[in-house]
Amino acid sequence: MGNPAPVLAFFDMDRTLVRVNTAGLYFRARVRAGQISKRDALRIAGIHLGYQLSVVDMPALIALAVQAARGMAEAEMIAFCQALYSQQVQGQICPHARQTLENHRQQGHVLALVTASTPYLAAPLAQALGIAHVLCTEMAVQDGVFTGELLRPPCFGLAKVQRAEELAAEHETTLSNAWFYTDSYSDAPLLQVVGHPQVVRPDPRLRWLAWRQNWPVLQWQ
Repeated sequence: MGNPAPVLAFFDMDRTLVRVNTAGLYFRARVRAGQISKRDALRIAGIHLGYQLSVVDMPALIALAVQAARGMAEAEMIAFCQALYSQQVQGQICPHARQTLENHRQQGHVLALVTASTPYLAAPLAQALGIAHVLCTEMAVQDGVFTGELLRPPCFGLAKVQRAEELAAEHETTLSNAWFYTDSYSDAPLLQVVGHPQVVRPDPRLRWLAWRQNWPVLQWQ
């Protein structure tokens, strides 16, 4: 009899593993550093507000952010985001998230961070938490400099399902026995295909959906 198929455990980042929205921290830090113009900052803030009000697609915000980084050295981005993680993010990791990760680790589950963010914000967190796989939005780089384009569609909505399915295929397993923890209604597509959807401090739309689907709602602190 062969070994059982691996079990995947996916975790969203913002307001799930950490209490904060890291994209908001990033944009504010870049504005303070004079690396984003006030005009672009206002445009980004307007799109983000629209997303929160469900009238703007998140990919529009991601695309604008990627365009704003055009011409920036990747090494500079890595250093900037590592400093941001050290100063403002690492202290916001949820203790319940740490314990849940450890529970999955002890069971031999494959851990993955799946986020619409870029690896520059996600990788420091994943490394600190011992998460081997980071599924995220990937920015194009040429000669060490950002081109202002994406390598593939943002890791958001249905694209998260595709990335999760790719990881499952790599491990010769399926999503039918996988776990997924998130706070956001935008992650409903992935919640609906995993075997163990886990809703964490949900936004209002996801709370309503969780009630309809009878999904567990966790109040991580």
